[in-house]
Amino acid sequence: MRQLLFTLVVGIFLSSTGLAEVPENQVNGQTSVAISNETVVTKPVFISTQLSNQSLLVANHLIIDKPIMGDVLIVAGKVDLQSNIAGQLTLVAGQATLAGNIQGDVIAIGGNIDISSKAVINGNLKYLKSSSINIAPGATIKGKLEPWVRPSPVSKKPYVITTIDKPAYKFPWIFYGGLLVVGLVLCLGFAGYSKRLLNTVWQRPWLSLLSGLLVFIVTPMLILTAIMTIIGIPFSIVLFGLYLASLWLAYAYAAWLIGASLMRLIKASVDFNTKQSRILALLLGLASLYFLGCIPYIGFWLKGFALLLGLGGMALTFRLAWSQYVNN
Repeated sequence: MRQLLFTLVVGIFLSSTGLAEVPENQVNGQTSVAISNETVVTKPVFISTQLSNQSLLVANHLIIDKPIMGDVLIVAGKVDLQSNIAGQLTLVAGQATLAGNIQGDVIAIGGNIDISSKAVINGNLKYLKSSSINIAPGATIKGKLEPWVRPSPVSKKPYVITTIDKPAYKFPWIFYGGLLVVGLVLCLGFAGYSKRLLNTVWQRPWLSLLSGLLVFIVTPMLILTAIMTIIGIPFSIVLFGLYLASLWLAYAYAAWLIGASLMRLIKASVDFNTKQSRILALLLGLASLYFLGCIPYIGFWLKGFALLLGLGGMALTFRLAWSQYVNN
């Protein structure tokens, strides 16, 4: 198929250029170009000269009324084949009429192929599925009429049903291990701030959520704005690093908030001043955050909601602490 397409492209290219440097001959008063056993025709012509061996014929409208003593490849918009062919005929045409005796196979690629009542095809008639084949009553096709395909080099193997091994699920140890370490540092090393954050979110949950949403959206906009100015590039780099760190801290505080809230639901008088209560709340929150993320469809949004709540709690607690510091 590749050789056929390559030959087709070469033939069309040669016909379009006109082959100005090749000597021209006259075939029934029409202009043509003869190259050994290949005939490339640039205008509608009659082929009244016997051709031998392998031939290539390219034209707009081609009428052949003399025998071809060998294989032939015809590329044309319209073909009227009235003579005999001693070999195989490969036909690439928009419209073709076959009325001669063809000793070999006929391979029709595309277009409408009319087999007249006078036609005799001793071999097989092979065609692409996109071709339209019209066989008139009285036409003789001694071989098979079948779609033409190139044999596949892949050998056929018996059909075997095999199981598909699914990749084993891996728990995100690095992510949750990192949250555990950060959460322990926050809950134990910054116990006072962590308890104020917990009370702030409990007292103002919606304001905390809104604050987290504003920080999540506005901070990237400030970073992009700072990048546009040469002076603001260092500031944007620092702000970007702080933004990533705040997201990580917000996840850890989200786990702390979830665990503390669950413990408070179970027992209202939980004392978070003790290290054991804070560590237990963090562990319970991390487990809850993981299982919330495993819920189909809504797990991603629940984790995002928790992230915004933790981010907003950090921002709101910091603002309240800063206000108290300024007033004092």
